Amino acid sequence: MKKTGLVLSSLFFIFVLIVSSCGDDSTDDGNNTGTGTGTSTGTGTGTGTGTSTGTGYDSDCYAHFPFDEGTGNMTMGKGTGGEFECSISMPTWTEGHFNYALEFKKQGNRIEIGDPDEFNDGKPVRFTFWLYVYDTSLPQYHYLIDTYTNDSPYANCGYILRLYGSKISVVTANGEVFYYGSEKGVMENQWSFIEFNLDNDHVVVKVDGEIGLDITVVKPSKSGKKLVVGDKLDGQDGYSTNGIIDDLKIYK
Repeated sequence: MKKTGLVLSSLFFIFVLIVSSCGDDSTDDGNNTGTGTGTSTGTGTGTGTGTSTGTGYDSDCYAHFPFDEGTGNMTMGKGTGGEFECSISMPTWTEGHFNYALEFKKQGNRIEIGDPDEFNDGKPVRFTFWLYVYDTSLPQYHYLIDTYTNDSPYANCGYILRLYGSKISVVTANGEVFYYGSEKGVMENQWSFIEFNLDNDHVVVKVDGEIGLDITVVKPSKSGKKLVVGDKLDGQDGYSTNGIIDDLKIYK
């Protein structure tokens, strides 16, 4: 009986050891790896740089025209100035710097953005856009932005931003012409970022961040009749852009 009791006691002790080793390992010595299932939650914010908000429009602009419609004869602009629905004369949609863009090659091919008093009310205004020019060897004036007038003479109205070859020039309120001073100019068959800053009598033009024109000029006494992009107003000499304009932004 004593031997039988001893054997049973030994078996019980071994059983206890086995059960203990198979139990909860939550109090390990730090060298074991626990496994399990669970639900992970969290929040985060993404950061980065870009040219527009998630809606396709830059909310910091007075008016932003991304030209992303890709079809039709109307284009929409949005910004702090509200919504702008603008007509396009003889639209030619094409691949842009970002998505779609508008090509301006034909005479009269342009966008009219309405009354330029909205953009020439004595407050500083800045235009930015991407420009792709096909041929800079042409000895012609090619219009980019026109806030002038179709009156003759010029009648002290607005400004014109245009190209002559690879050089950007500005026509001021009294008809003076100032040319972009940098040797770089605008390269053909590649995208350039253009900035056109108007602060009453102070005009600054940049190409890809480089200042090439910084002048003090005669301040316009009144606005032109329209704000036109891609070509000139009627009654003026010159031609359309001969290229593509994309992602036009107007700040004020």
